[in-house]
Amino acid sequence: MNKQVTYKDSEYDVTFVVHSCNIRDGLTMSLLERKAQETAKGFVSLLTEASSAEIAVLLWAYQHMYPMCMAVSHSFVNGPDATKILNSRLTPEEFVDLPMELGSDWLEAVYEVNPQWRPSAEDEEEPEPGESQEPSENASDS
Repeated sequence: MNKQVTYKDSEYDVTFVVHSCNIRDGLTMSLLERKAQETAKGFVSLLTEASSAEIAVLLWAYQHMYPMCMAVSHSFVNGPDATKILNSRLTPEEFVDLPMELGSDWLEAVYEVNPQWRPSAEDEEEPEPGESQEPSENASDS
């Protein structure tokens, strides 16, 4: 299964294809995850004013979103009016600087053709470390 993604704004004019994952793509994704983790290590210490939530989102984009999107995307065609080019050699740093709408459209296409990669509701609702979903035994002893 394939899905074509088209995005155009004042800087980008690009069309590309997202396809269903195969074993080679899974291996590519693993390599990209490692590349992104190494890149992320270099910048996290520079984010002294960022909240832990902001850092977590940025790390998720570097370590999950970037590898998923890049591993299953190909056939990038940039229009003649594009001032910024999108291609298969996009770095993690370039990826996180993409417009939000392009990133959202891209990720949604990845999830559409690779639904097994979409986080489940359970994954999104995991308690923070130290929190418990179980009621406290002493909660009614007030």
